[in-house]
Parts: sequence; structure tokens; C-alpha cells
Amino acid sequence: MQNILVRSLTGAIFITLIIVGLATNTTTALSVMGMFTLLGLWEFFTLLNKEKQGVNPIFGTFIGVIIFFMLAFMFTKPFSLLILIGLPPLVGVVELFRKKKHPIQNISSVIFSWFYIVLPLFLLVFLCGNPTSYQPIIPIGMLLIVWTNDTFAYLVGRFFGKTPLFERISPKKTWEGTIGGIFFAIVAAYLIAYFSDMDWIYWTIAAVIIAPAAVLGDLLESAFKRSLNVKDSGNILPGHGGILDRFDATLLAAPLFFIFHMIYVYF
Repeated sequence: MQNILVRSLTGAIFITLIIVGLATNTTTALSVMGMFTLLGLWEFFTLLNKEKQGVNPIFGTFIGVIIFFMLAFMFTKPFSLLILIGLPPLVGVVELFRKKKHPIQNISSVIFSWFYIVLPLFLLVFLCGNPTSYQPIIPIGMLLIVWTNDTFAYLVGRFFGKTPLFERISPKKTWEGTIGGIFFAIVAAYLIAYFSDMDWIYWTIAAVIIAPAAVLGDLLESAFKRSLNVKDSGNILPGHGGILDRFDATLLAAPLFFIFHMIYVYF
């Protein structure tokens, strides 16, 4: 019972922090998501070092956070693009002087973190729009669909699940739970459209994209953890594990949702 209370309280604080952060303004959204980016990167590189891969957590996290905020300035301050272009070669040069056994793996891990962690979390802020036309309902709606899918996939799978979805990676996930999660994600999308007075077709299509992507994102992180022989990505969130454990579905869903959003809105 105590574990359930701790898990529920942690989850409530986590969700509230994200929603309030995104809903307030651009500065607050960048601050909150920048914090999660920093914590997620630190977890990622710390996990890699459990297998003695040789990635420097401080350097990898520092570079990733710089990229996060440079992306925010890219459209208003063109000089930031020059910094972004110069960072990949810098990673290579630094690795040259570190004299580690696997430089290619180390460099690849750092650059991969930019696409796996930094970019998806930045897109949550970018989807809010600019300060003069701030629309946080877009990323918040996406997150609500992700969380709904995750919650009901677990509940339906627990009570009705029989057919394994991807037993090699996640033995407890079932097709019944996955289908149930997608169904309730579509219901959530309709409710978001109804209460926000937005296009229900937009949100329905979004849910059909977001929910399966969230499942794949969850499986991808499970594959990473299984390869590193760890249960959780970290322990910063009591009852939930680490930051990456809570954002695993979002990290894959956010880029795919962003692509859909741009196509739907501008084409």
C-alpha cells in the first residue's frame, strides 16, 4: 500500500510539473524541459558507464543541454546555428584526447543522445508555438494521449492480457493491453478535441500515431535496459525509477507527432 501511495504521489507531482511548466509560458517551459533534459542525459550516460563504455557523463550532459537551448535560439539568433554545426566535430576532438578504447562507440552514443533525448524534449516546447501565439494544448494533448495509452495498456493487459506482444524484450506486455491502450488513447483524443474546441479529426489521427509510437518507445528503452542488465534507468523518481523510465514513450512519440502536426497544419 505504501508503495502505491509513493508511486501515485510521485506520478502526480511529475505530471503537474510538466503540465504547469508547458502551460505557463515559453521561458518556464524551456526551464522545466531543460531540467528534464539534463537529468535524462545524466541517466543515459551513467547507464552506459555501467558497462564501462567510457562516455564522460559530465561532458555528454553539458553538450546535450547546450544543444537544447541553442535549438531554442536557432530561429531568433542565427549565430546559435553555427554553434550547433560546430558541436559534432568538437565531440570527436575531445574523444581524440581522452584515449579511450572505443572512440567510435563513445562518439556515437553522445550524438545519439541528441536525437533520442534532447530533440524530443525540445519539441514539446517548440510545439507550444512562439510567445505571441502560445498554444500549450498541442504538446499537453499529446502527453495526455501518451499517459492514457500507458495507463490503460497496463490495466487492460493486467486483467485481460494473454497474448505476448514482444516477449523477448518485455514479457509482461500483451496484444490485448496494447489494443486497449490504443482504444482509450483515441477516446482521450476525442475528449481533448471536445473540451478544447479543436479539430477532432486532427486529434483522432494524432492518437492513432501517438499510441503505437508510445508502445514502441517503451519497448525500445526496455531493450536498452535489458542490454545493460538494469531494471530502471535511475532512481530519482520514487516508485517509478528514472527520468527515462517516465519519458520512454514520449521520446519516440514526440518526433512522430511533430511530423504529423507539421504536415497536417501546413499542408
